[in-house]
Amino acid sequence: MPKLATGNVSLAASRGLSLIETLVVLVIASVLATVVTLRLGPSNEKEGLTQTLKAVALAVEASCERAMFQSEVYALTIEPTGLTRSLYPPLPVTGFASDSNMRPPDRLVVWEQDIEVSLQVDGYGVDLSARDERAGEPHLLCGSMGDRTPFVLTLRARGIGAQLQMPIFGEWMIVDV
Repeated sequence: MPKLATGNVSLAASRGLSLIETLVVLVIASVLATVVTLRLGPSNEKEGLTQTLKAVALAVEASCERAMFQSEVYALTIEPTGLTRSLYPPLPVTGFASDSNMRPPDRLVVWEQDIEVSLQVDGYGVDLSARDERAGEPHLLCGSMGDRTPFVLTLRARGIGAQLQMPIFGEWMIVDV
């Protein structure tokens, strides 16, 4: 520390923090903020299921709006791992249609592995495990007039569940089951 001519230590030099000390304080504050943010995330399973269903509803709405504005039809498929979107009927990226040059579907929403998924379309249950034998057939459609296939999607995890009810037109609703 610099000393004054009288032999006393300069007060101005002793009050400040060095750059290293400031960086250490910032790192500690950042780590604490991260821990608090992660703790305040979806605090319970029910809130996590509700957030996932809300993401599905918003993705379906956005896909139907996109279909309407682009005068196209979009196929939405519920899979054990999430929701995908593709053009319907599928169009090749270039040239003639074949399995090798088909445009891959867009993955819109992904959910956790331990979530149990069930789907009802027009009041009938859909067997999601039999997907391989109906490859290429979508579960839901978003039409070029802004309409959509009415459906009920239920997610369950660890004994609790939530359900997304989506009519052909109008407002969607999430309820506890």
